Amino acid sequence: MGSDRSRHGATSQTKMMEMHESDRPQLPEDVVEFLHAFYGATPRLVVTPLLVGVNVAVFLAMVLSGAHPLMPSAETLLRWGANYGTALNEGESWRLLTCMFVHVGVIHVAVNMYALWASGSVLERLTGNYGFLLLYLLSGLVGSLNSTLWHMESFRVSAGASGAVFGVFGGLLGFLIPQRGFVPGIIYRRLLRVVGFVVVGNLVFGALVSFIDNAAHLGGFLSGLLLGFVLSHRLEPEAIRLRSRRNSIAALLGFAALVAGTVLASQMQTPLQRAIAHLDQREYLAALDEMDALIAEDPDEVRAYLVRGTTYMLMQEYEAAVDDLTIAIEMSPGFVDAYLSRASAYRELGELDEALEDCDRAIDMAPRNWGAYHTRGHVLFLRNNDDAATEDWRRAAELTENREDQAGSLENIGLVYLRRGDWREAFEHSREVDAVHDQMAWNALFQAIAADQLGMSDAATSAYARWVTLREPTDVEQLRPILPSALLHYLEKEAL
Repeated sequence: MGSDRSRHGATSQTKMMEMHESDRPQLPEDVVEFLHAFYGATPRLVVTPLLVGVNVAVFLAMVLSGAHPLMPSAETLLRWGANYGTALNEGESWRLLTCMFVHVGVIHVAVNMYALWASGSVLERLTGNYGFLLLYLLSGLVGSLNSTLWHMESFRVSAGASGAVFGVFGGLLGFLIPQRGFVPGIIYRRLLRVVGFVVVGNLVFGALVSFIDNAAHLGGFLSGLLLGFVLSHRLEPEAIRLRSRRNSIAALLGFAALVAGTVLASQMQTPLQRAIAHLDQREYLAALDEMDALIAEDPDEVRAYLVRGTTYMLMQEYEAAVDDLTIAIEMSPGFVDAYLSRASAYRELGELDEALEDCDRAIDMAPRNWGAYHTRGHVLFLRNNDDAATEDWRRAAELTENREDQAGSLENIGLVYLRRGDWREAFEHSREVDAVHDQMAWNALFQAIAADQLGMSDAATSAYARWVTLREPTDVEQLRPILPSALLHYLEKEAL
């Protein structure tokens, strides 16, 4: 009885399995053959998971080092290798590569990595591991280069893998088009729909949203399209063996395009860039000539008024600076830098109410802008509001991750201690600032004054020697109106 029951159970199970098999939808034979060749051509995915891992690791390292996980500052992005419009002119071509692994928050990296995994896991099997790595890096570099050329007149910060990811989508299209007759129709059409939806949708969205870098997207997509076409081949043994030849051709084309574009970009300088270069060399009249010519040619170029206003500031022509900066603000009311520059000009003119109003507007528009608090601290100090000035300078130091900028804000607190005659507090605070950055000229002077008042002659002599070495003529001019009058004689000494 037991054996009969077992045979009966086995028979029923077999019939049920046969019924389930018959219920399953059968894939067309050409699809089965293609999938077999697809997975056999590149058995293991190596590059796609590696790239995803590197991008995620870089983002985690940024966050662990103190970067904001949702919206890291432009300063942080640049420190980690983001790109910007004038990078090539300043000899920082390495940013074309590093910016591909830096992301603007967790949402940015998550979206890009999902898209990379979805598209890369297909294209890597089609082109092979090395071909895919080549296409990804080259299209990303071309995307970065195109972004640099597109934004040469701006200081826009650009970061993210999206240029390279668009290159992958372009590569899919470039690979598929020559193989239309050999890729099953159902797969071919589905892949084309996905590529079209993602690329067109993102380009349209990027055209509507100003902070999205469509220049990198377009450059990456077009270069990926070309490289995908070069790397395209049937998934047959003989064609797969020739992948290295196609990889070499793609590498030569990509390298030639990068060299040509980099040389072109490095030789191109816009009027704004030339003016800024003149400012760096303290050639103020030459900078004014550049901006005068640009404004005559394009009166609506708001950045020209900002740069010309900054030039007037450096020339100590503060009323002319206010005029130009006011024009910039009227043309672009959200121009935070223009408000801060005008606040500094008002401060120098003694119009402290106007300066404070501009600082408050800048903080309302950009509450995490360290420069806004730094500038307002100076205005509050001149209004004898020491506590509020100290609070703003400390807040500025908290908001910036650049140690020199941190020290630049913190050293100003020394002015409060000197004005109060708190020599011990001033000296101890100056030592704390040295621990942040020990090459700050003002801090060296404040330390020398405090040490001298405390009778610490050796410390005073050493600190004053640092002040003499580090100071610029502008330091003396800036300190003269804000240093307590009883201490002005320290500005005239050469040694203690």
